[in-house]
Amino acid sequence: TIGRWCREEGIRKITVSSVGMAEYFASDGWNDITIAFPCNIRQADRINVLAEQVELKLLADSGEVIAEINRKIKYPVEIFIEIDAGSHRTGVSYDAADKLNDLFESISSGPHQVAGIYTHCGHLYACRSASEVKAKGLEAIQRMEQAAASIKGSVPRVCYGDTPSCTVLEDFGKVITDISPGNFVFYDMMQVEI
Repeated sequence: TIGRWCREEGIRKITVSSVGMAEYFASDGWNDITIAFPCNIRQADRINVLAEQVELKLLADSGEVIAEINRKIKYPVEIFIEIDAGSHRTGVSYDAADKLNDLFESISSGPHQVAGIYTHCGHLYACRSASEVKAKGLEAIQRMEQAAASIKGSVPRVCYGDTPSCTVLEDFGKVITDISPGNFVFYDMMQVEI
C-alpha cells in the first residue's frame, strides 16, 4: 500500500533488499527495480524470471560475480558496481581505481549494461547526532565523487543512500544522480534515536 502511495506521487523506481522483495513488488506492477545487496548468483533462476519481466539492476563487487551474471543471466540487466564508502561491509573500496576500472570493463564487455556505481552507508547508523551524520555523509559523498572520477569512461549513474544522511543532508553534490534513502518512509525508532 505504501509503495502504491509513492507511485501515485510519481515515483517509478524502487530499491529492495532481496530477490524475494523484488518479486513481491514486481507482482504489484513495479517495473524498474534495483536489488541493493550483492548479487547472489545461486538465485539465478529467480533473477532470470524477474529480468524477463522488469528492468532489473543488480549489484556486484567482484569480477567473479560479474562473470557469473554474464554466464547465467539470460535476460538484459544493468549492473551497479557496489562501492564501499566507509561501512566496510561489502563493496569495492572507493579508492581502488584499478579494481573499479577492471570491473567497469568486465561489465562493459559483457552482454549486460553498466548501471553505474552504488553505495549504502550503513556505518552512519552508528552516528548519534545530526552533525555527525552530516559530516560522515558528506565524507561518503566525496568518496563516491572520487570513485566516479577514477573510472575511465562515462559512469551513467551514481547512486547514494541511507536513511540517516538522507534525513539531514540538503545537498548531495554534483555527481550523485540518484538517492536510495533506505527505510526513510517509515522513519523507525532507530532514526529517532540517532
